[in-house]
Amino acid sequence: MLLIAEAALAAGTASAAAPTTARSSAETGSLSSEPAEAARYPTGSKGWAIAEAKRTGEKVVATDETTATSHTVANADGTLTTELTSGPERVWRKGKWRKVDVTLTKDPDGTVRSKEHPYGLHLAGKGGTKAKSLKAAQNSPARDLVTLGSGDSSVTLQWKGALPEPEIDGTRARYHDAVPGADVIVEATRTGFEQFVELAERPAAADFTYTLPLLAEGMKAKANKDGSVTFTDSETGEVRATMPAPVMWDAATDAHSGEHTNRARVGMEVRDRGEGRIDLVVSPDPGFLADPATHYPVTVDPSTSALANTFDTYVQQGETVDWSADVELDFGNPGTTNPNGTPRTARSFITWNTSAFQDALIIDTNLALWNFHSGNTDCSAQSWTIGNTSASSTSSRWTNQPTWTQYHTSTQTRGNPDCTSAQPDGWINADVDTLVQTWASAKATRGHMGLRAANDSTAAWKRVNSANNASNQPKLSVTYNYRPLDGTAQQAGPPFRSHNDVWGVNTLTPTLRDKFEDADGDLVSGTFQVYDAATNTPISTPAGEGLLVSASVAPGSWATVQVPAGQLVDGKMYKFRTNAYDGTHYNLNWSPWRTFVVETAAAGTPTTLQPGDSYTINDPALIADPARVEEALNRDGNLEALGVFPRGGPSARETAETRAAWERTYTVPSTRFIRGRKPETSGLDKYEYIANVDECVNADDSDNQAGYIKNRFSYCQETLTVMPAIKCGLWPPGCYLQGTFISRNTLIGKGAIGGLLGGTATRYADFDYNVDVFLSTGDFNKVGAKLEASLKCDGNWSAGAPPEAEQKEACVTGIAPGRTDSPSQWKFDGDTKFDLWSTAPKAPDIAVGDQVATGLFTPVLKFTLPGYSQLVSADGEQGEVRFDSAAYNGRAKLGSVFPDATPALRYDRSDTSNPSAPVEPYLGVAAVADHVGDALENPGSTYPTKADKSLPGGDPLRPMHRLAKAAGAYELDRANENTRQKDRTCTSAGMPGKPGPDDAFDCDEFPMASTYEGAARAQFEGTEYTDAFSVRYVDRIENQEAGRRLNAWYDNDRILNHDPFILVIGD
Repeated sequence: MLLIAEAALAAGTASAAAPTTARSSAETGSLSSEPAEAARYPTGSKGWAIAEAKRTGEKVVATDETTATSHTVANADGTLTTELTSGPERVWRKGKWRKVDVTLTKDPDGTVRSKEHPYGLHLAGKGGTKAKSLKAAQNSPARDLVTLGSGDSSVTLQWKGALPEPEIDGTRARYHDAVPGADVIVEATRTGFEQFVELAERPAAADFTYTLPLLAEGMKAKANKDGSVTFTDSETGEVRATMPAPVMWDAATDAHSGEHTNRARVGMEVRDRGEGRIDLVVSPDPGFLADPATHYPVTVDPSTSALANTFDTYVQQGETVDWSADVELDFGNPGTTNPNGTPRTARSFITWNTSAFQDALIIDTNLALWNFHSGNTDCSAQSWTIGNTSASSTSSRWTNQPTWTQYHTSTQTRGNPDCTSAQPDGWINADVDTLVQTWASAKATRGHMGLRAANDSTAAWKRVNSANNASNQPKLSVTYNYRPLDGTAQQAGPPFRSHNDVWGVNTLTPTLRDKFEDADGDLVSGTFQVYDAATNTPISTPAGEGLLVSASVAPGSWATVQVPAGQLVDGKMYKFRTNAYDGTHYNLNWSPWRTFVVETAAAGTPTTLQPGDSYTINDPALIADPARVEEALNRDGNLEALGVFPRGGPSARETAETRAAWERTYTVPSTRFIRGRKPETSGLDKYEYIANVDECVNADDSDNQAGYIKNRFSYCQETLTVMPAIKCGLWPPGCYLQGTFISRNTLIGKGAIGGLLGGTATRYADFDYNVDVFLSTGDFNKVGAKLEASLKCDGNWSAGAPPEAEQKEACVTGIAPGRTDSPSQWKFDGDTKFDLWSTAPKAPDIAVGDQVATGLFTPVLKFTLPGYSQLVSADGEQGEVRFDSAAYNGRAKLGSVFPDATPALRYDRSDTSNPSAPVEPYLGVAAVADHVGDALENPGSTYPTKADKSLPGGDPLRPMHRLAKAAGAYELDRANENTRQKDRTCTSAGMPGKPGPDDAFDCDEFPMASTYEGAARAQFEGTEYTDAFSVRYVDRIENQEAGRRLNAWYDNDRILNHDPFILVIGD
């Protein structure tokens, strides 16, 4: 049995790097001396070792890098050399690294131990009474034969029966005749131990089965179908070790290959008794033992291998077992064949831990293998090849090999028994620079290498030591360097301050700087490339292409360059990037571009404002007196003394709440709709738009954040924009006003009756915008300064819109997007126009329903000043426009209105009829005005009577809502029910003032039948609305005239189904 213990079985104690004590390292910004350079790094680090090697001219060990399988030294030329081994070469013990030495020695108590085994190896001394037969031995108590490790991580193999005094020969202990006719042998290996049973002669009994108890706390064992055994952690289930199917062989050796070719499989049963107690029942093939062709002694060898981060194995055609536990690696054609006539060709695989030189530049490499047998009977040098492979494992077989990419070839050959004078056992070497560079460039932590003969000739057959061998294991020496790393701190100054990732410099010859690390500790210089950010072209430099090169500095120190005079312009923006050079190698990457702006003067008023801050003022007193605003800003650098704070930018604060739309109203006299006619029929303007800026300015409500609503089609807002031009990051540090722009802005909105160009899909609204520039100073007057006026709109479809309605079509800019001009041109002519469009997905139809979209619009002033990338927009107030399509509207099925106020229709008590008026009789509404006015003022006096009666419809906080009976079947039914309930009440016994049969009176109701608050409300919304209406007999002519005016107003002002409205009663 061969037991190999690495990270898995020994808990990683030997393969870890040596413990180090905490040390501090100070960054040095100058090149004072080489000892000072070494002091920048912790003692024992790569950087420290390189600095010491350069100082002394000798190799220096980087002790912090030493592990069981890796040893790194710094060379005097600044390079590093790491020697890797595929198995442990040293062990950390008693505070220092010691060379592995697995030679066995006896202790005074008679036990045997390995001198410097990586995991600690102890063998039994003499003990017990010799059994007379194998059967008798198997009935004896088990005793410890060999223990690997200590404590919870130890593994102990036991033997049933007595053990004689062991005979020690180097790494081997032989227990002669431990059972009659058989020796027990333990061989110490670099990674564990190997245990054999050697039968000196054919056993008398046909059955030579024996049991090997194994104590491995915390592990379970499971037999696999291929005869192998898997050992797993009993708690986590993690695979800890594997045992390939055991084999046995006789004493015959093939003369050419040197192999024991007469082999046979060994049966093995696994009995896991729990709690880490495992019995391995080994059953050698009786036929093999009895075969006359078998040459004794016969060796029975079940072997076990642990998992680790380094690994080697070989595969051989015809073999179906795992050879990763063997002490050798084979490759080539041995000259022997399998029963089917195929050659027993072998290939080997090694996994190296390549973490030490990830991302390095490989300078030189050497692969060294101890070649102890070769098939070159003519003593010629035979080629063998090295490839890059996928990972090998304990599952690797000839029929399941890793993939292979060919890289290198060597002809070195040793180990020929017939050429011992010229080719004794010894190292064979190969240059593997390209392969190792491939691993390093890929930043691989593991490098997987393959070995095979260059041809199928038996002369190319080779056997070399594996990582398990007690001596001369495979080695890989790598000499390398590193490119300098990417820059980590690109900056521009003075004063080396940034805002929103833009550096500000206060000189036309600024300093650019960056820090570069170098894993080798080499001095580094920085290459800086400077471009004009606007034109994306390099500035002029002596080296050309905008390149400036710094002096060499210590890694991690500032590498600096100064931009030459005459290249930069005040107020402009530039960008730069960096790259590093360590005297041998350039970094392969440029850093990202970094931006800086040149601001050379700290002129202007100091301010607490930040770049991008802007004011939008709607206080009418300040709008009317911009000089007061200018004075405060110039004096204080802000407007806090006026109680005004920025509305946009980094310093923005929330503003006062907008007055609720339903608290605001406007009134339309019903006389605009005489006899139900359109206003223009009576010589009136159908829209009555706000005529000009003065009308908006003089309106009582123009300063409201939601704007002034004159009527359903006429909206305006007035604001004062104050935009300071601010520069920060200057020396002395601070922010300064570099100019001021103040304008009074008036937006006038115009709704529409009908669709765009008479169409049936697109609704529209037009806007006039005036920017009355009061002040434009400083940088706002620079050449290239621009002011763009636009109207942004966030559209949304109301509930009930067809599913085809697209969000992007709810509100979009039409053919009047605004204007861009210089501030001076705006002062000369402050007018521009906007329009907003909204396209309904379907033509108006009762079956489709109302197609209503709302647009939240905001006028925006966007400033562009040379060198002021941080300037942002100044927004005005937000307003709302409604776009609608309603098939039942008798005037126009499409239109747009401003809904942010509750519309009111006025009836006057003095509006009496005049039958003798010229042209045609005048029809008034006084009788209805009296009824509605009394109902609103004194509802308790109305009929039907009701305690605490209160009626809606006269206050915007308690409006009525239109019930458009043409909108659908429900609306028609509810409107008719309002009329029926009114008629029942008017004909009831208690109804006062019933007219005679010849009287021309109608029964008038309030709220009207065309509202959801009508007489039948209780039937639809609950009994609390019973009798919550008023009826009165009034003059028939005036009642019908009031109805005609109301319906005409509904259509003209686009009072749609469910829209709120009120009635106002005038004198």
